[in-house]
Amino acid sequence: MARAIRAHARHEDTAAVGRLQVPSVVAEQLEKALAADASFAHEAGGCGGIHLPPGRIQKEPRVYADLCGLAAEATVTVGGSFSEPLAVSKIVFAHSRLAIDFGDAPEPVTLAAHDGEVRLSRGDTRVTLAPAAGTGTLAVRRSSPRVQVRQSVRTADMRLATEDGLLPLGIPDFFAIAEPPGDEDLAGLERTLQLLERASPQTLAELTAVARALVPLQRPPGRAIHSSSARELPGVVYAVFADPLEALAMVCHEYHHLKLFLLEESATLLGDPSRPVNAPWRPDTRQAEGVLHGTYVFFGIATTFARLFTVLNPTRRGYRRLAIWRACVEAGIAQLASADAQPTAAGEALVNGMGAINAAALAELEESHHHEVQRARRVIGEHLAAAGTEERREPWYLLS
Repeated sequence: MARAIRAHARHEDTAAVGRLQVPSVVAEQLEKALAADASFAHEAGGCGGIHLPPGRIQKEPRVYADLCGLAAEATVTVGGSFSEPLAVSKIVFAHSRLAIDFGDAPEPVTLAAHDGEVRLSRGDTRVTLAPAAGTGTLAVRRSSPRVQVRQSVRTADMRLATEDGLLPLGIPDFFAIAEPPGDEDLAGLERTLQLLERASPQTLAELTAVARALVPLQRPPGRAIHSSSARELPGVVYAVFADPLEALAMVCHEYHHLKLFLLEESATLLGDPSRPVNAPWRPDTRQAEGVLHGTYVFFGIATTFARLFTVLNPTRRGYRRLAIWRACVEAGIAQLASADAQPTAAGEALVNGMGAINAAALAELEESHHHEVQRARRVIGEHLAAAGTEERREPWYLLS
C-alpha cells in the first residue's frame, strides 16, 4: 500500500500549540497570535507540538528560546508585551525566518517585545526588530556590528500523506538544516515506510498514530547515518533517509525512544535511574535509564528486522547485524541486573518480557547462524571488559 508524498502549504490547527506547557505569558501570546494569524500555528506545529514543562526550561534552553522568539513575533502582531532572559546565544524568529547570533559568551540574552518592536540585548550589544512593510514578518531595524544576522530555516511546508490524514514534516531551526527536504529525501522516506509496512504493519500504524513529524536530515560529513529524538519533542523523529534499510533502523531506533518516553510519563521503571552502567553500545559509562532505553531500542530494531527478513532475503551482513542487536539486548539486560538500578514492578515486567522474547529469538538465530551469534557475544564482551581502560573504543561492530 504505497503512500504518496506531496509538498504543499497547509496550516495546522490550534491543537498542537494548545499542548505547549510553557510560562503563561509565552503561551498567552502564542494563543492570541493563533486567533489572529493561523500561520503561527504552522510554525509551532512544525516543531511537533513541543511539550516543555516549566521545570525543564533550563534544561532545554534552545527549544524554549525558539518558542520565545515565536511568542515575540506574536506580540508584535496582536499587541501586548513580555520580557524573558534566555540562556542561549542565538535567537530564532521562525515566522520571519531570522536568526540573530550574539556569539559565544556566558551572559544571557534578554528578549523583550513591546510597542510593536522586539528588542534583544546582552551587555551593551543590542538589536531591534520591527515589522517589515506589507510582509507580516520582522526585519532588523538596528543592530550592533558584533551581532550576526542571517536567514533562518523555516519549518517546511511538507506533508506526508497517509490514509489517516497528513503528517507534518517540520524542521525546527536548532537542528541547523541548510535546506528543506528535497525530492530525494522524500523518496527515501517513502521507501523506508514501505519497508516498515512490509516488516510490521502494526509498528507503522503505531508510528503514524504517535509521531506527528518524520523529518529528513541531511547526512553529516563522514557519517552514513544520523538520527535524533527528544523527550521534549514527543511526536518528532529525525533521520537521514538516503539508504532505506539504514533509515528503517534509525526510524525504529528513535520511535522506540519516543514510545518509552511516553510509557515513563505514566510509570516509573527504575528506582535508581542515575546508577552508572556500562553500555554494550557506547564507549562511555551511561546512566541506568539510558541503558534501559538502549536495550528497549535494540529490542525494537531486532524485532522489526527479524520480521522483515521473513519476507526479504537478508545478506550475511544482515544476519550479522541482527545478531549484534540481539546480543546487545542480552548484554544490556545483564548489565542492568548487575548494576542494581532498582527496577520497579513495571520496569521488571518490561525487562523480563524483553529478556524472554529475545532469549528465544537469539537461540533460534544461533541454530542457523551460530558463528554470527558467537562473534556478536565475543566482541560485545571484549568491549565491556575494556570499560575504564584506555582500550575502550567506539563500538565499531554496530555498523559492521
